[in-house]
Amino acid sequence: NINITENIDASTEGLNPALVNSDPDNGNTMKTIIDTKDGDDTITIKEEVYFSSGLYDLKENANDVIKMGDGDDVFNTGKDTVVENTRIDLGNAGGEKNQDTLNINGTVITDTRFTSHDGNDVFTIKDDSGPSLGSTILDNVLFKTGSGNDTVNIEKSDNHQLIKNTKIDTGADNDTVNIKSDMYAYVTNNGTTDETEYAGSRTDSFIKTGEGDDTINVTDASIRRVDIDTGDSDTGDMLNFISAGIYNSEIKSGNGDDKIVLQDTKADVMDIYTGEGNDSLTIKGSTEIKNNSATHNDPISSSAHVANPVANQAGIHSNYIEMGKGRDSLTIERGAEISNTKINTSSADAGVGDDRDSVGITGAKFNNAAIETGYGDDEINLKDVTMISNDGYSTYIGAGGGNDTINVSGNSSFDKAIIYTNGGDDRVNVDGDVSMVDSNIMLENGNVTLNVAKATGLVDTNIEGAGVGNAGVKTVTIDNAELRRVTINTADDGDSVTIGAGTHDNTDVKIFTQGGDDTININSDLTGTSSVNLSPAAGEAAHDYDASNINSGKGNDTINIADNVTLTNTYLSGGDGNDLVDLGKDVSLNGTAINGGDGIDTLKVHDASFNTTNAGKISGFEVLDMSEANEDFTFHHASDIANFIKNVGGEGATSLIVKGVKGVGTFTEGTSEVADAST
Repeated sequence: NINITENIDASTEGLNPALVNSDPDNGNTMKTIIDTKDGDDTITIKEEVYFSSGLYDLKENANDVIKMGDGDDVFNTGKDTVVENTRIDLGNAGGEKNQDTLNINGTVITDTRFTSHDGNDVFTIKDDSGPSLGSTILDNVLFKTGSGNDTVNIEKSDNHQLIKNTKIDTGADNDTVNIKSDMYAYVTNNGTTDETEYAGSRTDSFIKTGEGDDTINVTDASIRRVDIDTGDSDTGDMLNFISAGIYNSEIKSGNGDDKIVLQDTKADVMDIYTGEGNDSLTIKGSTEIKNNSATHNDPISSSAHVANPVANQAGIHSNYIEMGKGRDSLTIERGAEISNTKINTSSADAGVGDDRDSVGITGAKFNNAAIETGYGDDEINLKDVTMISNDGYSTYIGAGGGNDTINVSGNSSFDKAIIYTNGGDDRVNVDGDVSMVDSNIMLENGNVTLNVAKATGLVDTNIEGAGVGNAGVKTVTIDNAELRRVTINTADDGDSVTIGAGTHDNTDVKIFTQGGDDTININSDLTGTSSVNLSPAAGEAAHDYDASNINSGKGNDTINIADNVTLTNTYLSGGDGNDLVDLGKDVSLNGTAINGGDGIDTLKVHDASFNTTNAGKISGFEVLDMSEANEDFTFHHASDIANFIKNVGGEGATSLIVKGVKGVGTFTEGTSEVADAST
């Protein structure tokens, strides 16, 4: 055992000049002054001792000032000890415990390296409790434990312990790092790694655990500009942040099936990368992830922070989480608040079909935050969530390539938020007390089904396909919801849109199905807040700004209006193609116009209301289908025929094909006649 009880200062104590070698960088490279050789040795720097060798940086290739050789060695520092500008090497373990031990207690240490090599080493930094004991202060200190199942403990302090610009490298194998006291670094890299094997490091403070199944626990402590890299693993790394703070820090868990938990944690400007593997990230408790800067524009690596459905959101999404390839699991539990954050569970490579990610969010709040699952058959479950944007439409849930499912349920609300799918046979299901205000549902590049079984209301919300010339939303069904200023715009394909009988207070609903042979089912009343030009001569352009507007676009489309439906101040057009409009019994058209559009269009009726109550509001049809109408029409004058034709074909119509009626004979007044309708 060696006890150092007197001060040692190589720069001022007049040591033999042979101990000091001047190097070309004007620094000092000390020779070894203490060497215990092999064996189980103990060195203790006693209380209030000042120990300095004259080295003023952490050069990789400098000589060790204290060498302890192989064996189960122990190095201790006492209260109010000062250790600076030195290198201490504990060597390889190899005794009965196969463990080197470093104990730092109430010591000030600066510009110093502590190194061990093979063995299951334990490094502990702490302050003993009690007002009379000193505080541990670390500044520009490196702890390097080498290979083996090592443990580094930074214990909780009662004496204002300062862990600054501290570097921890545990090397390969299954290591554990426990942080219970705050760690921080300079705002910018101050060059403390320039002469080391870590040159180019983003920060002056970091934790590296190398290859192996490592565990990092940050408990009741914060890390500020402290980067964490657990390296690749055989099974997976575990990172637990419990009642912690994460500020301007980057966390990488490498390849492997890693598990990360953020519980009751505050994060402000944070990046997490989990690498390849079936990773899981759980965010729970009162965790808050946000950006408190005034501009929200200081991300760690802004090039990664791009929100695909909208404009580049690099400045908004300044916290970034990427889970990489694999079947990843993201769980966000009740109480968590996520803002200024983008979470990407996807692979960076297109066509990775086995990346079947799972996202479950319950009771969390999102503000200017986004989740993307990317390629693979992913499932996203949102329950009791609040999703808002106060900076553009920067909050969104996005599922990329693959056959994805998004379920929204419970008491969920969306305000300036986006639900987004892209590619694949996707399904979006909404069922609960769900409110969407000023939001978008974007369903693109695939056969997408949207089913709104129950919702409190959709207000100022757009449901968008990919637009003209693209595949996209296939089926839209909305029932048991209030619709106000809702636009449904599908893509070029054979789409189906159904407004169910359970919807209510449907005001200013617009439906545009673009190309393809589409089907539109209207099973509930629709009302527009602007008046409709009822003249067929007005043309389609006159209805561009009608508040309640249905247009089935190109293709041979079918529009079904259910029995007893009332359409108020609504314009309905079949667009181009040979379309069918099926007008149910007792349908009322109040200030509403129906136009068959271009093509040979058919109006199918089930009673006489089209010719009486709704006369003058229907135009542009060449065929009247009365196959399911049990009605008789008697023409006493030629003008009756003309009016009958006009009530279906509109002003200027001179002929009409009538199907499904027997017993219509020839009308002989003048030269007009009714054609035989038996065919």
